[in-house]
Amino acid sequence: MEMWQRIPNTQKLDQQTFTFKILSNTPAGNYLLRIEHIAVHGASTVGGAQFYISCAQLTITGSDSGSPAKVSIPGVYTGTEPGLLINIYWPPVTNYTLPGPAVWTG
Repeated sequence: MEMWQRIPNTQKLDQQTFTFKILSNTPAGNYLLRIEHIAVHGASTVGGAQFYISCAQLTITGSDSGSPAKVSIPGVYTGTEPGLLINIYWPPVTNYTLPGPAVWTG
C-alpha cells in the first residue's frame, strides 16, 4: 500500500458506503485500500486487539507525481503500538492514539 488515509470513525451500524477524497497529487497506479475495524476491548495484552479487515483494489489514473511513503502489509503493526496495546477500562482513556503510519497529506 502506498498511501495511508484515515477515514473518520462511524458509529452507524447500517452504513453501506463511505465517501472520501483521493488527494489530487496521488500518483497513478494500483493501490490496495485496506479498511480496518480494530476492537480494543481485549487489548490490555499484546495480541489482544482484534482486527476486522476488508480490502478493495483501486486504480488511480492521471499524471500527478506525489510521493506517498510505502507501507508493508503484513508488517505495518508490531502489536505494541499505543493504540493496539491499551487498557480501555482503567484508568479511563482520555486520549487515544490511532495505530499506523502517518497520514500522507500530499
